[in-house]
Amino acid sequence: PLSEAELALFDPYSKEESTGPSPTHTGELAAIEVESKRLDQEPWEPGGQEEEEAEDGEPAPAYLGQATELITQALRNEKAGAYAAALQGYQDGVHILLQGVSGDPSPARREGVKKKAAEYLKRAEMLHTHLP
Repeated sequence: PLSEAELALFDPYSKEESTGPSPTHTGELAAIEVESKRLDQEPWEPGGQEEEEAEDGEPAPAYLGQATELITQALRNEKAGAYAAALQGYQDGVHILLQGVSGDPSPARREGVKKKAAEYLKRAEMLHTHLP
């Protein structure tokens, strides 16, 4: 899982909240559900960048498959209302992406992975902020 310091890399205003959920948190979680429907419409398929790389015969890096499984499960958990499990899935998936991307030989894939990692890290931060 990502530490508070790692989360702060993408959001310098991130902080750990120790208070319980307020009525506004409940409303914001409902807004997150609406946002997750948008993400469900454009699921992360790491194949976009790999298709370009497949021409030179290089297989897709293993970290992409691992992260895809975790993030896909996180999306399912979030859709089912299991926000704590979704948060953990996003954190674990982003952690794998950030570890793997540094050694990825494809510049195009690195850029795509960084964008998706930032997207899912933002979702994890939203869940983290609004969970008790």
